Amino acid sequence: MTAEVKLGEKDVFSFLFYHTYFNIRGLLFLILEIGVLAMGISYFAERNWLGVSFAVISVFLFVTLLLLVKRSAGKLVSENPFYQRTTYFAFHEGTMQISQEEAGTASVELSDLNRIIKFRKIYFLYIDATRANILPVSALSVSEAEADAYFRKYIPKNRLRGIR
Repeated sequence: MTAEVKLGEKDVFSFLFYHTYFNIRGLLFLILEIGVLAMGISYFAERNWLGVSFAVISVFLFVTLLLLVKRSAGKLVSENPFYQRTTYFAFHEGTMQISQEEAGTASVELSDLNRIIKFRKIYFLYIDATRANILPVSALSVSEAEADAYFRKYIPKNRLRGIR
């Protein structure tokens, strides 16, 4: 299995979106937004126009955060040389080889990966708790089902998320 990856804004946005909303801080932010929206609806149901302002604030917070994440993704892709280079992945018998123009080549045993998360047809391959490689399914030389099966074969189930 191989892949040639030139990350786009959409790929980086998915990665940043996942890390914005799928952690405790993101969950608390969503609960706050839903609470403000619920207050807005209840006030509005009582014919109190304060409810409209609560609803507007809730939507504003959600949209603002999405726009900030989108802006960050665009900025990373346009300004960071790492995201501008093509990354090559080669998987063979439980080993992942990653190479990038001007950065060299690294080899990692899949069993040594911290975890693999699949979100919105993109794999996040975590080398350790904080460093991940972004691998879109569309860049793979095999089907999504074959890639899922390959990762299930070499990675313990407790370190796989989103892979069935």
